[in-house]
Amino acid sequence: MRYALFSTMVMMLSLLAFSGCGKDEKAAAAGGQGTAGAQQAAGQQPGGGAAGRRQPTVVVRPVSTRDVVYTIESVGTLEAEEEVRIPARVSGPVTKVSFQEGDPVTPQTVLAEIDPARYALEYARAKAGSELSTAVLHDAQQAYDQRSSLRKQDPGWVSDEELRRYETALERGKADLSRATTDLNLAQKNLDDAKVRPPFAGVINAKLVSTGEYVRPEGVIGTIANVRTLKLRFTVPEVDAGHIEVGQAVKFSVRAHPDREFMASIFFVSNMADPSTRKVEVKARCDNPEGLLKPGFFTAVQLQAGLHHAAVMAPEEAIIPTEVGFVTYVVEQGIARQRKVEIGLRDQGEVEILKGLQPGESLVVRGGHVISNGMPVQTTDKL
Repeated sequence: MRYALFSTMVMMLSLLAFSGCGKDEKAAAAGGQGTAGAQQAAGQQPGGGAAGRRQPTVVVRPVSTRDVVYTIESVGTLEAEEEVRIPARVSGPVTKVSFQEGDPVTPQTVLAEIDPARYALEYARAKAGSELSTAVLHDAQQAYDQRSSLRKQDPGWVSDEELRRYETALERGKADLSRATTDLNLAQKNLDDAKVRPPFAGVINAKLVSTGEYVRPEGVIGTIANVRTLKLRFTVPEVDAGHIEVGQAVKFSVRAHPDREFMASIFFVSNMADPSTRKVEVKARCDNPEGLLKPGFFTAVQLQAGLHHAAVMAPEEAIIPTEVGFVTYVVEQGIARQRKVEIGLRDQGEVEILKGLQPGESLVVRGGHVISNGMPVQTTDKL
C-alpha cells in the first residue's frame, strides 16, 4: 500500500513539472516574437544592434575652384579738390556784385567790379604818358642820328660835347619810355583787377561782399570750390595697408545715387597709422563731370586688393568651428570623414580653403553638425 501510494505521488509531480516547462517555452516563444515585431516596427533588423540603426542623410556637393577677389571695404568722405578764397586785387568801392552762393562760374565770369571808372581813367592817363614818351624818344633818336652822321662826314661840324649831349637825351628818352610802359602795364593790370574773376572753374561756396562796400587788396569777397574733381578720403586697417598702392582703382557709392557706382584713383597712401585707431589714411581722386557728387557726401568704398586664381572654395555653412579649429566633413564610400581645414578669404557666402580639401571631393554642405567621424551616412544633392 505504502509503495503504491508513493508511486502515485511521484507520477503526479512529474506531470506537474512537465506542464510548467511547456508554459515557460510558450511564454519565451511569445516574448521572442514580440521583440522581433518591435524591431521591425522601429525599422531595424531583428537582433540588429548598432548595424540596424537608421543612417542620417546629409547634403553634399563636389568641392570646386574659382578665382576669388580680395576686397577691402571702408567708408569715406568726399572733399573738394580745391577750395580757395577769392581776393580783391585793388582798393575801392564795390560798384557791382554779380554772383550768389551756389553759382557755377568759370575764370571768365566777372563776379564783382571795384571802381572801374577810376581805373579806366588811370589807364588812359598811363597810355597818354606812354605815347608822349614814345614821341620824345623818337625825336631824340632822330637828333642823335643826324649829329652822328654829320660827325662822320666832318668831325669839325659836331663837337664831342654836343654829340654826348644828344646821346644823353636819347638815353633819357629811352628811360622815360620804359617807365611809361611800366605805368601803362600797371594801369592795365589794375583795370583788369577791377573786375574780380575766379581763379578756376567751380561753384561759389560763400558770398562775402555787397554793393557799395569798400574793399582793400587781399580782402576776401567770396570762396569757390572746384567740384569737377573731388577727393575721396577713407581709412583702412593697418593689416590691409600693404595691399594698397598709388594708382589703384577704387569703386564707391553714395546714398544720394544708390543705383550708381563711381570710380576714383588712389594718389596718396599715408606712411603712418593713426595711433588711436591703427588705421591708415588713403586719398583718391575722382572726376565729377555731371556734378552728381558733392563735397561732404558719405561714401561706401570697395577696393580690390588682390586676386587668387583657382582657389578651393566651400560654402560657409560647411565650415564648423571647434575647439581644435575649423573642420568640415567629406563622404568617402558612404562614410563621413572629418577634415581640419585652414580658411582664407570670404567671398559671396563662400570661404577659401587654404589646406584640408581637394577639388572634386564630396563635401558635406548641410548636416555636418549631426554626424561624426567614421559614421555611415546617406547622401543627397538636393538642399
